[in-house]
Amino acid sequence: MNDSNFSEDSAIDIIELIGHLLDKKILLIFLGFFFVASSSIITLFMPEYWKASASLMAVEGATGGGGAVGSSVANMVGVQLGSTNIKKGTIAVRLAQSRDFYKALVEDEEILVKLIAIDGYEDGKNIFNQEIYNTSSKKWVQGQPSFESGYKAYRASLSTDYDWERGGFIEISVTHKSPIFTKELLDKIIMGLNNQYREKDLIEADKSLEYLTRVSPSVTNSDLRRSMSSLMQNQLKTKMFANVREFYLVEPLDSVYVPVLRSSPKRTQFVLFSTFIGMLFSCVLIILRATVFSKPS
Repeated sequence: MNDSNFSEDSAIDIIELIGHLLDKKILLIFLGFFFVASSSIITLFMPEYWKASASLMAVEGATGGGGAVGSSVANMVGVQLGSTNIKKGTIAVRLAQSRDFYKALVEDEEILVKLIAIDGYEDGKNIFNQEIYNTSSKKWVQGQPSFESGYKAYRASLSTDYDWERGGFIEISVTHKSPIFTKELLDKIIMGLNNQYREKDLIEADKSLEYLTRVSPSVTNSDLRRSMSSLMQNQLKTKMFANVREFYLVEPLDSVYVPVLRSSPKRTQFVLFSTFIGMLFSCVLIILRATVFSKPS
């Protein structure tokens, strides 16, 4: 068969397939309405989620107690750092994802209750699942969730992204069934990062100053005394920054706002995609039935 015959046969086949579909146009129209209606109904039963986001930048001068605390924090969250380049953004992201940070966060039980038990949001109020947490008695119905299940819910709601090669900005967001709680939790995460890093620096600085003050009277070498004096000045500088700065490790570039539009479900996209897939599958079945299953064996 030459190329011209092959092209003609292909054209005939395509026209024949279109003809089969046109013969079933009433059925296809009905199926189209069916897929639109059914997918629209499905979206009404999907849980709604909101997302609060923030862009952060690492604070200059958060030295980490002259390097010691910065290294200890990095080791705690599993970050491998160079001796002279502590990537504070990486530390902040890994710290926010750590179990120790989550443990400190849910010491306020109200955070854990809202994280686990909120089942929706309506008329400006959180709706709690009474089968999980009884809001009247303020008690867990089946006992407080385990540490791992709570941490899993926390990590599922938290999203972080840090690209130090493109400006070093940290993108962090919280997704939850309550728009109010997304802002509340994100605010607490940002302040928690600053406070934990600040607390570790202050502890390290106090210990360093105590040691240097204790041993300095016994040091007679002038060079060593100058070095010790410089070290003490660095620790005092660390304490000053830790006590006067509200944002010590990371600082938001903009305030965190309560999200107005839900992040999911995206109902229009879901309906269009579901209808397209349904119609495509229906067309394939019609063509197969007309061309394959109708042939005599």
